[in-house]
Amino acid sequence: MVHEQSGNFFRDRVERASELRGGPSRSPARILIVDPVVGSRFALAKVVAQPGILAETASSVSEARTRLARGGVALVLVEEDLGGDVRGLDFLIEVRESQPATRRALVIGDGGPTLGRDELARAGLAFVLAKPWNPAFLRSAIRDSIGSDIEFASWEHRAPASVRSRTTESAGAGGEDVDRRLDLLARGLLAGLNSCETEAEVFELLHAELAAALDSQRWIWVDEEQDRAARIVDDWPLESGIRIESLPPEERQLLERARRSTRVTRVDPGRKSGSVPEEAPTCIGFALKEGGRRVLTALVFVRPTRCSAVLTLLREVQPGLQLAIRRIRDAEARALSARRLARRVSEELRTPVGALSHAIDRLRGEAVRAGMSTEWVDRVSSESERLARAVELFEDEIGTDGGGRTTAAN
Repeated sequence: MVHEQSGNFFRDRVERASELRGGPSRSPARILIVDPVVGSRFALAKVVAQPGILAETASSVSEARTRLARGGVALVLVEEDLGGDVRGLDFLIEVRESQPATRRALVIGDGGPTLGRDELARAGLAFVLAKPWNPAFLRSAIRDSIGSDIEFASWEHRAPASVRSRTTESAGAGGEDVDRRLDLLARGLLAGLNSCETEAEVFELLHAELAAALDSQRWIWVDEEQDRAARIVDDWPLESGIRIESLPPEERQLLERARRSTRVTRVDPGRKSGSVPEEAPTCIGFALKEGGRRVLTALVFVRPTRCSAVLTLLREVQPGLQLAIRRIRDAEARALSARRLARRVSEELRTPVGALSHAIDRLRGEAVRAGMSTEWVDRVSSESERLARAVELFEDEIGTDGGGRTTAAN
């Protein structure tokens, strides 16, 4: 069995000079990072990119297979937990069979299942990286794996393969500059999503960031469970609790098209010459899912010249959005359960507290009539009043509970 120390890596004996890189005149080595978590992909890509190395990423096994089929990948670095039926190690065994010239490496989590040496041998790994990994160790492992004796004059950090060079709409800017801006924008959005505490904050964050950077003009979010919509237009505040049937007919048609797909895709009909004004907004639709079911459907209206960039960005941040919505809804569900429990406890306490107060009053009267001291009765009465006040405060705290989330934006 292989037991990793945090930040260290296990490395088989590999050739120091990569067969994929014959000398300084060859193009930089490309490393493909496969990880379903956007933040982890970006963190690895930032560290992997070094002189002579380009970092590319894929969010799924299918996307990685497509990229590998195009060739030119020196090493593939795969997260063991891919969030599906295929383990990272199983995928690397597949890569060894289909792309034997491509080096293979695995990232494992702290506390994850222990890997056997026979499995590692089947995958023919260059190294195994344990979380939390050390950037210096990772760079060293990569350089040793693909050949540290080759020097390159320059390097660059490319955006993920799914982001790269599908848009040139930015005037006077090359595709790589656009990629870098989208990369930075995606990172900022993902960092901001981690601080959002309500769905309304998620909606406002996306609208604020993309309105300034990519000219998104209008957003419509539909809560599929509540069948209600929230809308933001330009600088207007978030409008929530909108009935679906009150939306304009054209927006309802776009919503139905978006509901038929789980991909981030354009949902407005194709433009014909002269059929619509050139500056008429383009509509992009996408879904957020939880446990395999759709919970939110979104429509975003952007300028036609920005459509490709917005599509690219939303495809990158969609997993992060799903995680943020799931985190917020889980927190809301726990808070609602706590309020319901508190209400039941309050209701259960109210009756015995009232009965106890009545009994104390009667005991005090009996003690007075019998000429006995009421000191012990007064003490019990004081504690009973404290309990009654505590129940009242308890009810005041939960009195604002409206029965849970009523709309997607609340």
